[in-house]
Amino acid sequence: MSQIGNKLRNQDFLTFYYANQMYAAYFSDYIWVQQNVLLNFTEEERDAIYFDKYYGFDSIRNMTMWVKAVRGAWGAEDALRLHYWSGTSLRFTDEQLENLIWSGGALA
Repeated sequence: MSQIGNKLRNQDFLTFYYANQMYAAYFSDYIWVQQNVLLNFTEEERDAIYFDKYYGFDSIRNMTMWVKAVRGAWGAEDALRLHYWSGTSLRFTDEQLENLIWSGGALA
């Protein structure tokens, strides 16, 4: 029983649940993401963001960082802002990140 309690204290299952729901409902559809979430980026940038190994939109595990950022988790927004997408020189500006995760943004 202590192992279960320890897991509940150390893992954010609600974040994983939200990420799972977002991925299943929207982000598993590559075309939808390109046309609705990443429309202000070039095609090359869209691919770099969507298929990024760590924070791309192509898996539930990666979506958890985006959910953390939307929920205001400490460090999540900075991690996304400072990340070089898919090994390119692409990094989000404050405005681009705000348009994705904050009020009226694609993920908010």
